[in-house]
Amino acid sequence: MKQLLIVIAIITSTLSTFASEMSTKETTTNKKYPYPFKYSDVVSDNISLVPQDRVVKDWGGNVLMWGEPAASEVEAAGVNLKLERLKVQIAKGREDGVRLYMGGIFFVPHSNIYFKYLAADPTLQEAAIRDIEGKRMLLAWMVDHTYRGVPQYWTCSNNPRSREFYRECVTAAMEAGYDGICIEEPRGSSVSLFAGGCFCDHCMEGFHDYLEKKFTPEELKQKGILNIEDFDYREMVRDVADTREAWVRAYRQGKIPLVADFQDFQVKAAAALVKEMRELAKRMGGEDIIVGAFGAMLGPTWLVNSQYLDFYCSEHKYGPPPEGYKQVTFTYELARALEKPISWSNGNPTAWTYLKQNKAFNMVKGWIALSYAFGHNFGIPHYGWAFPRTKVERWDRHPKNSESCTPHFLLPTEDYIPFYQFVTRNAELFDDYEAVEQVGVLYSHAAIRKRKNEVHNVCWSLLKTNIPYGLALAGDDWLANRLTEKDLSKFEFVVVPEPIMLEGEQQRVLDEWTAKGRAVPWKDVDDVLTRIEPFVSLKSKSNILIRPRKNPSNSTVPVVIHLLNLDYDLAKDAMNRQTDITICLAHKLMDDRDVRSITLLSPESESIQVPFENKPDGVYVSIPEVDIWGMLKLECD
Repeated sequence: MKQLLIVIAIITSTLSTFASEMSTKETTTNKKYPYPFKYSDVVSDNISLVPQDRVVKDWGGNVLMWGEPAASEVEAAGVNLKLERLKVQIAKGREDGVRLYMGGIFFVPHSNIYFKYLAADPTLQEAAIRDIEGKRMLLAWMVDHTYRGVPQYWTCSNNPRSREFYRECVTAAMEAGYDGICIEEPRGSSVSLFAGGCFCDHCMEGFHDYLEKKFTPEELKQKGILNIEDFDYREMVRDVADTREAWVRAYRQGKIPLVADFQDFQVKAAAALVKEMRELAKRMGGEDIIVGAFGAMLGPTWLVNSQYLDFYCSEHKYGPPPEGYKQVTFTYELARALEKPISWSNGNPTAWTYLKQNKAFNMVKGWIALSYAFGHNFGIPHYGWAFPRTKVERWDRHPKNSESCTPHFLLPTEDYIPFYQFVTRNAELFDDYEAVEQVGVLYSHAAIRKRKNEVHNVCWSLLKTNIPYGLALAGDDWLANRLTEKDLSKFEFVVVPEPIMLEGEQQRVLDEWTAKGRAVPWKDVDDVLTRIEPFVSLKSKSNILIRPRKNPSNSTVPVVIHLLNLDYDLAKDAMNRQTDITICLAHKLMDDRDVRSITLLSPESESIQVPFENKPDGVYVSIPEVDIWGMLKLECD
């Protein structure tokens, strides 16, 4: 035993010395970033079978997401050896060029590097989501997963033991030296609502307190609660659904009592937990620490915590363009309006399964290009979570069976690296550039929650017509953003999809703009075109998406125009090359400066100068060819 302690002491001393030497070098580096992520960052998750050296040195990754948890698995002589190892690993990553090294915390520990904590700890296994019968539930999308014989229990984020574990993970991550954390499944227990959870004692106690604080006794009576002191939500539900299966049927039929209040309680409890984790991380690691969260497609339930986040990571319903870009481009624009970059974008399991079935590996190149052209970062694709046996008919329709997805789908990463190298080589044309906005679109979160608003279709119509737009966010009790005069003043005018569903100050702001003619009801694209001189327009019969970007803080640098090919052929797994393209750029896009030269850059071909002609209505640019992605650099006098 004495010899073992000596060995442990030597290992610990060596690790600590190496980490200390590395951290001394790091002190000369400014860790204050004006923006957490740069548009030219090359991001990779670090939860994979790929060694860190390969991600950083071979693939050019400079931001690593979801690093290993540093919480102790086994302590030896009171030393957390894993924490000491990670200190060295993180310090080495910085030495090799990693700019940001992000830790993680899983409110639902479905990755094996987190699940093993649950499998080894009976108290975490007991802290599971419960159904109406009080039975522990398995994670809905990983029902057949086990770790050393322990099933994948669905963790309840309101359970005190779960929260204790989250705090342990955050504390250890800060001690290890991570630049921040990314929270996986930040909606916590609210996610289980569709499957019939969570009816554990802690959730029931929390819901009881929520009702008592939010509603008057008279309002509670109207909801069927005669005496709040004796109220148990489980008893009310059992009158309608006394089993998990009965709950699912009744839920789909809209027969569950107080279900909207129950969801409201759960999503706000999860948001409060995100806030707590953020405060803990900053208290432990300093104010420079950044906190993000997974946010699939940024639907309403994902946005309740947005005011506590610096960035999002997101899986999308990617598919073949053009229709396969509809959902993701809206999400990108929503994230931009929130000023929360999607620092790691990726396909969801249905998208990866569709791609796997069709062997459509080149489609991913378009996904990478789309992400960077919109000011976000697509994670280096080296594997995808997909369904092993299930077939999917469409990229945007989740299969009906309950087979678990797994990270078994390996991708030809080397084929994609030229796209990341292209971004790195031209970083000065990405960093500090912002999307040009001409027309605003009102985003009413209250209307979105009712699923009655046409904002998605409105935005897609504008995008397909190459009209640069931005979202004017009008929040509610789930979304903290509020519509202001400043928000609306960014645009020439704002189109307003019905229904509006605003009230108070937000409605007053909109009314003022409507009276000035700066806010108009949405009709169609033709109506919009009568009101503007388009910044960009496509003059040839080409299937091209045009994305202008400018540096708002420096008018002397080039204007950048991204050109994305939308003509994808699934049978060939290739874009149909667009040739002899002509676009017109309004003079005001260049701030009425004279264009001196225009260069076409592309990830898979040499840069060339392209001809252009100044005309009264704009600069006409002739582009010989675009395969997947082209970028015009306009240098002006």
